[in-house]
Amino acid sequence: LGVQRDLSVTGRFGVLPLPNTQTYLHGGWTQLAVDKAVFGVNNIDGWKVGAGIEIKLPTAMPLFWDTRYSYGIYDIKDLTGPGVDANSHALRTGISWQFQGLFAR
Repeated sequence: LGVQRDLSVTGRFGVLPLPNTQTYLHGGWTQLAVDKAVFGVNNIDGWKVGAGIEIKLPTAMPLFWDTRYSYGIYDIKDLTGPGVDANSHALRTGISWQFQGLFAR
């Protein structure tokens, strides 16, 4: 599709079923930057929602294993005409290092 960038601004809300595990729902706005030569438009806006789980790894460093599913829906009427939407499904997993204690008293 000529997608060059996927920029998302999201938030999440979760619960701690175990001391080192968080399950959460996330959602927010997303924008795809597309190749103008192919589509004739710069950006496609949409929304993403999904769920995930984050587990603190047993290390001295603040390392977390995070897996999340995201569903995206994009309004592509500028490309195809009114009333046409596109959607996406994504599964992401990875290890993250979190900055903790930066704002602690």
